[in-house]
Amino acid sequence: MNGSDGALHVRTCLRGGATVLEDCFFTPPYKIARPFPEPDGGVQLMVMSASAGILEGDRYTEDFRIGAGSRVTVTGQSYTKLFRMGTGHAEKRTRITVEAGAVLRWLPPPVLPFAGSRYVSDTVIDVRPDGSLIWRDILSCGRAGSGEVFRFASYRAALTVSQSGRPVLRERTVLLPDEQPLPGLGYYEGYTHQAALFFFGGHVPDKDCLLNVLADVPAVSAGVTDTLRGGRLVRMLGTGAEQLERLCGALAGCRA
Repeated sequence: MNGSDGALHVRTCLRGGATVLEDCFFTPPYKIARPFPEPDGGVQLMVMSASAGILEGDRYTEDFRIGAGSRVTVTGQSYTKLFRMGTGHAEKRTRITVEAGAVLRWLPPPVLPFAGSRYVSDTVIDVRPDGSLIWRDILSCGRAGSGEVFRFASYRAALTVSQSGRPVLRERTVLLPDEQPLPGLGYYEGYTHQAALFFFGGHVPDKDCLLNVLADVPAVSAGVTDTLRGGRLVRMLGTGAEQLERLCGALAGCRA
């Protein structure tokens, strides 16, 4: 299976009261913009790509270690586009360690699967004592404006979060439009986009605050689940990626 083998390795640390990029290595198509300093002493890292999107046979590996006491927000430049594929697929493997007292806000752009795309992702996150995590994931139905609503071939995503190796959350998403009635009952039920927002560690928003924010957005169907070791997961169904991005931002602003 032809395709690109892209790798990204990032290490941060706390130096002089500020977060710095201690080590960074990447191969095409990955690129990292110069870190943007944030008012709290942290940095924002924008992960960029020299490719227009993810192609059949692409294999990506990401490895992040957020050093003790550092504060990092990871974002992206634009939607992650999954282009049409043949019989093969593309895959991404992400490994993240949030060390003691560190804060990671993982806020990548939404994923946009084109018709015929096949994608597999596996994300494993380990949060050490006193570390904090905000993890966001938004998935579009496809290029709705071009009539590509749930026209992708397959989408598989796995997420495992642990605290020093002890399980906190394990999620599996398997979407097969040719085999599952995704618009119907028990699936999207008329909605077209989904999002997940997971809080763990030092800043877990108050559940009532989260529910109040969700109640003010009637165009979204959502629920809040408590996980092992004090985590909190919000799952949402909506009709647009930007709508869900804004809602995730409002939820992240809830008081702890």
